[in-house]
Parts: sequence; C-alpha cells; structure tokens
Amino acid sequence: MDVRARISKELFSNPMNGYRVLSCDPLDYYSGLKLNKYGNFTISGDNIGRFDTGDEIYMNITPDNESKYPASYKYCGLGGIEDSINRTGEISLNKEQSIAILSSFMTSAQVQNIMEGCPDFVNLVLSNRSKEIDVAKIYNVGNVRLEKYIAEIQKECEIAKY
Repeated sequence: MDVRARISKELFSNPMNGYRVLSCDPLDYYSGLKLNKYGNFTISGDNIGRFDTGDEIYMNITPDNESKYPASYKYCGLGGIEDSINRTGEISLNKEQSIAILSSFMTSAQVQNIMEGCPDFVNLVLSNRSKEIDVAKIYNVGNVRLEKYIAEIQKECEIAKY
C-alpha cells in the first residue's frame, strides 16, 4: 500500500545492523491503513536509516504480521514508482515522486535547486540518460556531486530497474 506520512519519532534503533522502528503520522486518509491508539502507525526495517524525524515520505508499506504491536508495517520502498514504468520500461515519474526520491537523501534546498535547474533529473537518471543533464543549469552541482546524486537515486530506485 502506498501512503504519505511524516516521521514523528524513532522508537528503536540497532546501530549494529541498521534496523529501526519509526512512528509515522499519515498525511491523508487511507481505507486499508490501520492506526494504533495514538492515531499513527510504525514502519520497521534495516532500509530506513536515512529517514529523520519530520521527514515527509511517500512510501510503500506492507503489514508486519510478525510484530506483536498493532498498526505495524514493513517499509518496502518509495511509493508509486512501479506505476510510473510503462510496458516498454520507460520511466515517467511525476513531480511529487521525483521530489520524494530526492528528499530521501537531500536537503530541501538541494531538492529545490535540482527541480529548478533540471525538472526531469530523476527520470533522466532512471532512464540511463544522465549524460543529458547539464550541471551548469543546476546551482551548486558539479560533476562530483552529480555522480553521488546519480548513485543515490539508483540505489533508492533499484525496484524501478526491473
């Protein structure tokens, strides 16, 4: 299930293996989403280390049937990406999805710079057309930072490659 939520609190963290449990406040109503007595839900996994309190994330989650607590979910990745890949494998993320991906590892100012200088940045990276990105049009991004951003996007969106 795809949901938009704000990380409200870290409930557990194991620095040895990266496993974390985070409390999330839903930003919209979702008919299948179960909430606990506090009006929120939790996500868990070893793939949520980059999220901080206050982050707003569009994510894909599945119920955690092994958890002893109600309203527990496993984080599966950023939401809506699979739906943005057509049958030919062409990727067409909308602005909100692109911002969500960039926000998972950038500051809001960096996201704004990317979106102003190259609105199709994420689509170009995921379509293996990153050579078309003109860093001269993006404030505070050179070739070194560009390569780091490309690697982060590819890591974040591995699911989009298949």
